[in-house]
Amino acid sequence: MYRKLLTIASVLLVLQSCKKDDTAAKQPPVVYIAGSEEIATPSFYSVAKLWTNGQATNLTTSNNYAEAYSVFVNGSDVYVAGYESQGQNNVAKLWKNGTATNITNGTRDAQLASVFVSGSDVYVSGYESNGGYDVAKLWKNGVAITLAGGVNSDAYSAGVVVAGSDVYALVQEYGAVNGIIKVWKNGTATTISSANTDAYANSIAVSGSDVYVAGGEQVGNTYKPFIWKNGQRIAINTTTGSTFAEAGFIAVSKNDVYVILYESDSNNKDFYRVLKNGAVIATLSGATNASVEAYSLFVSGNDVYVSGAENTNGKWSPVYWKNNSIVRLASSSGSNSHAYSLFVK
Repeated sequence: MYRKLLTIASVLLVLQSCKKDDTAAKQPPVVYIAGSEEIATPSFYSVAKLWTNGQATNLTTSNNYAEAYSVFVNGSDVYVAGYESQGQNNVAKLWKNGTATNITNGTRDAQLASVFVSGSDVYVSGYESNGGYDVAKLWKNGVAITLAGGVNSDAYSAGVVVAGSDVYALVQEYGAVNGIIKVWKNGTATTISSANTDAYANSIAVSGSDVYVAGGEQVGNTYKPFIWKNGQRIAINTTTGSTFAEAGFIAVSKNDVYVILYESDSNNKDFYRVLKNGAVIATLSGATNASVEAYSLFVSGNDVYVSGAENTNGKWSPVYWKNNSIVRLASSSGSNSHAYSLFVK
């Protein structure tokens, strides 16, 4: 489920846990969600969207296919990262308060998975093709930095986080045999997965001097969910005995580590659970007999928010959960729509 650049969902990849003043604390939270909505007629395309407390805004107006994968709020400015198709290629795009900037020029296929703002600096990460392979890239204020890939391997960056003066980027690289997870910090990449097993990463979070990565790794004939803390692999217990499970989005608030766990049971029924310090605190559900997917989470005070989608009658619709209670977002087209990334302010 958490495929290339859908984790993205990557989206917001570190928790904002600063104390608010008494005045701000009395204000109701504003929930920002980035995603997409498919349009079936007169031609098939997808609109990149931003929901603000449930109020939908279209970020794109053309008949091109577009998606918004990550949202970050800095002061009164709302940043959204994603892509829009242009001819045969996708253009990496950044929207600030609804105004789009092309991060790439469209000569090569590219997408953005994550956005993070620190002071006056805007960081986005994703990939751009070199014509033969995908290259993991980080852009700082529009200037590209190559992270990995491009020579006999594909790579992309599913997340960027800034902590103090340090810039971290999560890199997924596909070697000749196995997937490889790397953490890039201030120009230096460190491999955290074993070269002997297939591994993949979905998200990154930083708290103080600790760096967390969530994903999965092959163990025998199965795939198991793991968290890497400062490069050390930590197993996550599953509840169904699934042959495939993975850790999706990870976030850290104070000393607590939250992660989305995906697994399926022997009947191939999918489950999405929220774990806090390894213990299940929520099993996400929708309407009766509906399937759900979960993409990102955000912790604000004592509240845990998760963005995702609900499938009823064969159609995916955008939703989010607040403390395990589902909230359905407006979707007018009658086609598939997803809420990929969430930020609460």
